[in-house]
Amino acid sequence: VSTAYTSPMQDEKIEEKLHSTSDFLNSYQTSKWSAEQTLANMQKTHGLPITVFRPSIIVGDSKSGWSAGKAFGFYMFLNAFKTAKHMGLRSLQFDVTANAGPCLVHIDSLADAALSLSKINQNQRAFEIVHCTGKTALNNNEILTIMSAVSGLDYINKSPRDLFERRVASLVEKNKLFAEHDWSFHTTRM
Repeated sequence: VSTAYTSPMQDEKIEEKLHSTSDFLNSYQTSKWSAEQTLANMQKTHGLPITVFRPSIIVGDSKSGWSAGKAFGFYMFLNAFKTAKHMGLRSLQFDVTANAGPCLVHIDSLADAALSLSKINQNQRAFEIVHCTGKTALNNNEILTIMSAVSGLDYINKSPRDLFERRVASLVEKNKLFAEHDWSFHTTRM
């Protein structure tokens, strides 16, 4: 299992192929890209068929919403709202591109896709890559508005005002390019 974000950032749809270079924005992306390169080299050496499964941003169950989200990437926004609420703040202010949207896939959809892929009985190519991505149904502003409503905090899409908001902005900054880019993936197998 890799990530759909091992590719360079680009405006056209991202192909289901091994990318020779990437825009390394964080260690997670770098480690997944490196693992894909290693698997491709091992496949050439040993001849075993390999399928790399590349999900986009994984979120909670599509029905219950349950998630054990980690304090990374997309979940940094949610954790910022939780922390601000715990601190007794009434609002949270940081800036993101409002109309861009993440490519989210529900964990149950991901599990179903992985199970379906494992049941396919056909001659697999030597090395294949399969994207499992969701559709961009909500943009950043809509997602942050929902988080605002759930947390009971006002969200203001402007530059940070105080030390806490600047700290939130600095933590989010590492993943801001991902959040502000409109990603689109080829999904030929899923």
